[in-house]
Formats: sequence, structure tokens, C-alpha cells
Amino acid sequence: MGFAGLESQEDSLLRILRSENLPEKRVFEIKLENIKLWNQKDPKKSLRLSDELLEQDNINNYPKILSELYFIRSAIYRKRMELNIARESGVISHEYALKALDTPRIQAALLSLGGVHYVKNEYDSALFYLLQCLKINEIRADTLGLLNLRHNLFLIYSKTENKLEAERICKESLRMASGFNHIYAGACFFDYSTVLSSKGQADSAIYYAKRALEYYHPEKHFHRYYGILTSMCSYYHENGDANKAVELLDSCLGASVSSNHVRLNVYIKFLKGSLLIESGKVKLGLDLLLHCFKNRPGDIHHDDMINLYSNIIKGYKRLHQSEMALKWSEKYIEFKDSMNTVFQNQQTQELLEKYESSTKDKEILILKQQNELQQAKLKNANILKYINVAVLLALIGFVIVFVIIRKQKGLLQNQNTQIMNQSQAIERQNKRLTESLGYAKWIQQALVYSEEEFHKNFKEAFSYYQPKDFVSGDFFWTFSDHKHQMIAVVDCTGHGVSGAFLTILTNNLLDRVVKEFGLVEPEMILNTLSREFRRSIKDLEAHVGMEMGICVLEKDTGLVKFSGAGHSLFIINAGAVKELKGDYFSMGEANYLKGQTYNCHVHQSSSTEVFVMSTDGFQDQKGEASKKKLGKSKLKDILITTVSEDVNQRQYQLSKAFNTWKGSLEQIDDILIVGFKV
Repeated sequence: MGFAGLESQEDSLLRILRSENLPEKRVFEIKLENIKLWNQKDPKKSLRLSDELLEQDNINNYPKILSELYFIRSAIYRKRMELNIARESGVISHEYALKALDTPRIQAALLSLGGVHYVKNEYDSALFYLLQCLKINEIRADTLGLLNLRHNLFLIYSKTENKLEAERICKESLRMASGFNHIYAGACFFDYSTVLSSKGQADSAIYYAKRALEYYHPEKHFHRYYGILTSMCSYYHENGDANKAVELLDSCLGASVSSNHVRLNVYIKFLKGSLLIESGKVKLGLDLLLHCFKNRPGDIHHDDMINLYSNIIKGYKRLHQSEMALKWSEKYIEFKDSMNTVFQNQQTQELLEKYESSTKDKEILILKQQNELQQAKLKNANILKYINVAVLLALIGFVIVFVIIRKQKGLLQNQNTQIMNQSQAIERQNKRLTESLGYAKWIQQALVYSEEEFHKNFKEAFSYYQPKDFVSGDFFWTFSDHKHQMIAVVDCTGHGVSGAFLTILTNNLLDRVVKEFGLVEPEMILNTLSREFRRSIKDLEAHVGMEMGICVLEKDTGLVKFSGAGHSLFIINAGAVKELKGDYFSMGEANYLKGQTYNCHVHQSSSTEVFVMSTDGFQDQKGEASKKKLGKSKLKDILITTVSEDVNQRQYQLSKAFNTWKGSLEQIDDILIVGFKV
């Protein structure tokens, strides 16, 4: 909408205001609409009109209108980076919203206050307001509002390095976002891609970034769309696909040129230049970075400028052009000094604007003097910095000479003795730790595993068990009576000692649910076990649980019944694999899964079929050659090959296949595969 369109709408509002016998409240509402109208294109006029409205008699009788008015003022001051005034307006908006009992306006004010504190890097205060807003949204069951709030909470938790809470927020948002076609849902998918990237899972990060793109249109949501694409370039680079990253950057570059978007154009060239330097194409990358520096827009963020300087210096260093690297280092220091000066000026200017309406000329003079003093201090600090560097270099030289002399007088012998003593102490400590973990492994196997009973209950039974550490979070459980044979494969949260504690708890709960409660249907066993597990864990917010698959064989009919919580049952026959998929959600998850139950698959068995259940450790293992996960498809191929071997060779064949794939890489998780015939 152009200014002509705005003025025509303003004329329409003014004609309404000239109507006779118009109620006072309606007059104020029309003026508020006029303020909202000009807020889109001319914030200064919007502020001027709001000042006029605040001067009207009886305006204090309408708290809802005042709440909206101060909310608009807060947004304008926030865009102008006058954050203290923006906060004050937000607080007033919240107070009037409470007085008017206007719940949507209360939410908006809290969200605005959280945003102001976020921009000021006051993350604790931002969390305070956003969590209040979250409670209101949950009561109102406002799904879109919740998605937007959780996106903002994710940003704050990411800034505070609270990665666990950021990931939890993301997963909750993803469950809600799946049913909505809205940009807030797209933001949730993109947030989760950043979580996966930070955990080194670049391939999964790419998948979720692509999902996020589905919610945005390249023209309607230009900045967000191409922002996601540039992030995907980083993911491809992390995944070892530099060519794909450059290809994406080139497509973004074309879009920025066609849209005449200078800032995006410079940023993409900066990313491409940095990527080329990292991949060894230093000269080509350096040319792009120098072009970025030459054609940078005036409003480029100082953080981007710092990265630009750093990468140019890195490029010259890799080309062994020391003089140019030194020259750009000096420019970099000058830039940082100038930014410090600008920052000081901005702080002083903010104080001056805050007291602009005051007639206290003396106070303004003091503020100016303080600014001059800050400049003088900054200049002195720079001089002092270089003096400190010189002194530090002199001290380092003195220390080096002193160390050499000490070494010549026998210091080396004393250091070797000290190192030997420390090595022996570490060796003794490791020995005690190894003995303790070995005993823990024996205790776990004695309490949980029953290989003898497994082979007794099932034909051609075999297993491959490979813990990541001494003790494991994976185990299998078996039971038999005169009518049924049961086998369960369980993957508890975590591995090592933490996972081992959960295996003992889960094993005992399985015994209780089956032997005491008398349950024989697999879906009932899972549902009951999930409930009992939550009762056993006192902290309802604890993010612990397990994935499980359970088979129940009816001896009389030969029917195999299967239920899974994140697990599948593979049925191998004549070189083919049939997969019975369990439900996607894990056991013991928090209250948001209340009401969801597990399903049961029924299969008529034959004597030629081999049934296999597995935890995810085998298929999630990355290979030395590809640096990618093995995946379910390759696991199925390995299982087909394995079951064709003699039953006594199957464990060996699985171990051989796993170690061949893994190579010299570290094992990332516990592994358990169980197979049998009926």
C-alpha cells in the first residue's frame, strides 16, 4: 500500500469522525485505527497521532484502547532501538491490559516485553515474560500462539547454551506443527534442523530444513526462505558435500541479483568465499570476500563485518602473503576500535534522548562531558593495551630464558619424575575404575540377562550383544508358560551406567506386569508398562524412557503377536524381509502422550520364517568410508545374509559385518539384535 492509499483511508476515517452524535469510545477507537494505519508506513506520524490521543480528556476510562496504543508505541521504539523506552511502553501496555481483563492483549504485551529484553541480551528477563505468556496460551489452547512462543523460547535457550531445554522445546513444537500449514510450523522445523546440526547430524538437519522450506514462499517470505537455504549450505558443508553447498549458494545468489537485494547478495558471496577458502580454493574465495568488502551495504551488521575481516585475513595467511594479512589485521583493529567508539556514542545518545524533553541544561552538559571522557578513556585504553602487549612480550621472553636455564640445571629430570608419578596415579585410578565397572557388568548380567532361558524357549535362537561401554542400556527379556512364549527387546534412555540402571528397573517392571498382573497381549503389556514406569520415576518432567518391541507366541495356534514402541519386527523368509512397524512414540514419555495407546500386529508363523528384533545402535552406526549411518535398508540386507548361515555362525557374521562397516570409527551406541524361529 502506497502513501496515496494510506491518505485515502485516513480521509475515510476523518469523515466518520465528523459524524454527529458519535459516542466518545467510538471516537477514540477510530483515532486508534488511524494510528495503526500510519504505523505501517510512517511511524513518526503514528507516534505524533498517539501523543494527541493521549492528551484527550477521559482517555483513561478506556484501558483496552490505551493498552493497544502503548503496544504500538513499544513496537515503534523497539524498531528504532530505543529499548528502554520500548520496555516502559510495554510495561504500561501490560498494566492497562490487566485492568481491562483483555487476555489477548495481555499475551501480546508479555510477548513484546520478552522481545525487547531478548534484543537487549537480558535473557533471564525475556524468559520471565515469555513463560508467563506460555501459561496463558496453554490455558487458552492457542496452538499457533504456542508454536510462536516455543520458537522464541528456543532462540533464548540457544543463546543461554541450554541445549537440552532447547531440544525439548523443539520436539514438543514438532509434534504440534505436523497438523498446521503455517509459517510458525516452518520455524519449528528449521529450529530442529539447527539442533541436529549442533549435534553433528548434518544429514538429518538437511531433511528438517527442507521440511521447513515447504512452509515458505520465496517471494512472500523472501528473507526467511533464503535464510533457510543459506543455512542448508552450511549443513551440506558439514556433511562433506561442498559441491552441493556451492550449488545452493549460487542459486541464492541468482535470487538476490534478480531481486536487487544488495545485503543478501553480499552475505551469500561472503558465505561462498568462506566456503571456498575452507575447501582449498583460496584465491577464488578471497576474490569474492574482497568484492564483498568493496560493495558492502552501509547497514551491514558489525558481527558480519568481523567475520568478513577474519576470513580475508585467513585467506591471505593460507596464500602465505604475510604483508597483506598484517595489513588487513591492522584494518580489523581499526574497525573494532571504531565500533567501540560508535557503541559509546549510541549509549550516550540513548541517555540524551531519554532526557531530551527536560530543561536541565546542566545535566545534558554533564552527559556530553562524560562522552568526551569516555572517548579519552578509550584512547588511553588503546595506548595502554599496546603497552601491556609490549610488557607481556617482554615477560614471555624472560620466562622462556628462565625456563631454558632451569632445564640446563636439571629441571627436566624433576619434571619427568613428576610426570611419572602422575602417570602411575592415573594408572591406579583407571585400574580401580575398570574393576568397579567390570563388577557392575557382572551384576547387570546376573540380574537381567537369561541366555539359557532364551535358547530353551525358542528354536534356533541367536543374539548379538555389543555394549558401547562396560554396562549397557539395551537388554532382552523372555518368559514362557504352558500357553505362551514371550521375548522383548528393550533400548533404555542413554547407555553406560545411566542406561544400566534403567534396564534393571524395566526388567523388574516386565516381570511384574506379566507374572503378577497376568497380561499376555503385547499392546496391553506396553501400555501398562509405560504407566508403571512413569509411576516409578518420581520426577514427571524427567526425560527418560525406553523403546521396546515385544513378541508373544501362542503355542496352540502358532500366531505371533507383536507390539512396538519405536521398534519393528523383521520376518525373514526365502531371501525377503517383511517389516511389522511399531508405533512411533517411546514408552514412558511425558503427559502430552496421555491417551495414546499401542497397537498390535498379528502374524501366522511358519517353520521357515526367522523373526528378528533389533535396537537402533546397529543401524545408526556411521561407517568409516561413507561417514554416513548404516540405515535400516542395509541392516535388512545384512539380516538376510546372516540368517542363511548356520545358527552357530550368526553372531559371528553380525559382528563381522558391524566391524567392517564401522572401521576405525568409535561405536556410538549400545547394540542388541535377537533372532529366533517358532
